[in-house]
Amino acid sequence: METQTLDYTSQDLEAIQHAQDFASTCTSLFSQMVDGAKCGKPHQAKLHLSGFKQDQLQMHIRTCRETGWISTVFTRSLGLPSPDPFYLDHICSTASSPATRPEVLHVSFNSEGMWASNDVTGLGPRSLLGPRELPLDHYFAESDGLTLKYRKLAGVLLAASMFQLSDSPWIQHHLGTECIFVPSPDNKRLQQWCPQILCTLVRNSYDEDWITGEKSNHVRLARVLKSWEDLVSDDYRRVAKACLEFDSLIEGLDHPDIVPERKGLAIIYKCILEPLFRHVTKSFGNLAPIFKGMFGPGRSLTAPMNISPSITAKRVLFDDDDSLPEHGDQITSRLFLSGLNHFFQRIGTLHEDMNSLTQYPSYERIRIIILDSGVDETDSLIRPAIKFGRINTQKSRSFVGCPDEWRQDSCGHGTHVAQLLLKTAPAAEIYVGKICTGKVINDEFMPGIAKAIDWAVKECDAHIISMSFGFEDENDLIDAAVDRAINAGKLIIAAASNNGGLSGRARPARYEGVICVHATDGKGNKGGMNPSPLPNKDNFATLGVAVPCKWKGKDVWKSGTSFAVPIAAGFAADIMEFAKYRCTNLKPRKLKILQRKQGMQVIFQKMAELRDGYDFIHPVRLWKGWQNLKTEQQAVKVIEHVMEEL
Repeated sequence: METQTLDYTSQDLEAIQHAQDFASTCTSLFSQMVDGAKCGKPHQAKLHLSGFKQDQLQMHIRTCRETGWISTVFTRSLGLPSPDPFYLDHICSTASSPATRPEVLHVSFNSEGMWASNDVTGLGPRSLLGPRELPLDHYFAESDGLTLKYRKLAGVLLAASMFQLSDSPWIQHHLGTECIFVPSPDNKRLQQWCPQILCTLVRNSYDEDWITGEKSNHVRLARVLKSWEDLVSDDYRRVAKACLEFDSLIEGLDHPDIVPERKGLAIIYKCILEPLFRHVTKSFGNLAPIFKGMFGPGRSLTAPMNISPSITAKRVLFDDDDSLPEHGDQITSRLFLSGLNHFFQRIGTLHEDMNSLTQYPSYERIRIIILDSGVDETDSLIRPAIKFGRINTQKSRSFVGCPDEWRQDSCGHGTHVAQLLLKTAPAAEIYVGKICTGKVINDEFMPGIAKAIDWAVKECDAHIISMSFGFEDENDLIDAAVDRAINAGKLIIAAASNNGGLSGRARPARYEGVICVHATDGKGNKGGMNPSPLPNKDNFATLGVAVPCKWKGKDVWKSGTSFAVPIAAGFAADIMEFAKYRCTNLKPRKLKILQRKQGMQVIFQKMAELRDGYDFIHPVRLWKGWQNLKTEQQAVKVIEHVMEEL
């Protein structure tokens, strides 16, 4: 996994701090329980891995006489210890008097001691122990064990418990599949259902790998991934990869608010726990309330994930048309792109031609940032682009979930945009910023778009930011981020909208410093999804109807202003590439202006023809003959002339 700066909110940092404090206090509790057993025989406890809401550890403790199990709830207290301490011996004495024994013992604790409590606010374990409870080994061996919902739930609860008890003897010494017990599914008691871990209350216990004898689970995990190669999905394989590369992720984590001793917790939280939580709530939304209130009062995994999707305001970012277009539109769109093949080839080889001549300097590549739904790294066009460096893997990242999830695209929108840019901008370097997981985005994820724009400016030093999305309502954070990008001299190209005459241009395409792009068919005829053209304004448009793409190995045809954006952005990148190598009379200051809206706007005007109220842009109007050197020289003169006039 590439070393990246992970994004942590203030709530994330609070949860990490709470987990460290909780683990420290629970380590003290373990020691107190060991030291408080005066009967000389080790006790056992089955700790409920429930997420420890309200700072409670629910467990069953076996008496030293092995006559039964006592249900006990230990609640962390921030107050002073009671003068009447509680010792583990009390468990055995309670067991010897069944007539007076409470159904559940309640004990308060902190790092200073344990004492009996009258606090019964916790749920308290009841009857989870019994013949239906089986070790995790059993479910590894039996294919008809837990249902998918309970497997996913168990995974998140195990990860949440490891996060909060990391490096404590409760977890560290007992993480073997033979020590973890899982009850049978019980929908009636879903809120109380959870795995349990069998702990022996002694010091210096440890778990060994069953073959090597090493104190490590790495070999075990690697073996499982190998054996279950066809059964483990990519989402879970990425989580496993984070586990296997845990040490290197810690070394690569650089965050000003995370001290070294909390880096391990930070990686567990962001790269293991959060992804597992998203996977389970995406598949089974009714499980989300189970996690509310974990990691301290009022906290959950993250603020966005604490809100049920059914009650969260949603915005449509992509409203492209998935219906099968007219056959004629398919033909003209293919002709539009195939007719540009030689032009794209010429742009792609300019640096080779010019660098072979010593009088020409070597320039940096044009950097295009895609803010979209990510890309599918298994796609036949995306995979080689990643392999050979057309798509930058060092800085591409996701702003939803784990940063490495930019390689996943569940809806295909970002993949299609990237495919088009790979074709239309053959010399550019592409960066992927994932801002959403589908065509609809929940309100609480909108700030991530602002962060992605700032990342494109500050971290990637973008030349072009491609925004194939739009929204209607104002958003102060995004507005401010767009302003910062414009002031930094970045060229932003955005989709007009697909609502036709029902609404005007969407944000951010309507902003003054952004180039707005509409859609046409392959002949320049306006697309029906376009908003009405604005008088006395540029209404740039290019191919966006029946655009040929690939998805899961099949041909698809996409229509919408979203897909006109990467074609226009590709043209802009080609102009920048052409100018830096061929327009040798342009001063560096003029080249900088060309890379802003002010400069690209006048070049697009030279490439445009007014048709149906829209300015249909096509390179043929600037380069009238692709293979003609004289035509190239004419294009150089036009670009140099209009730029000198600015």
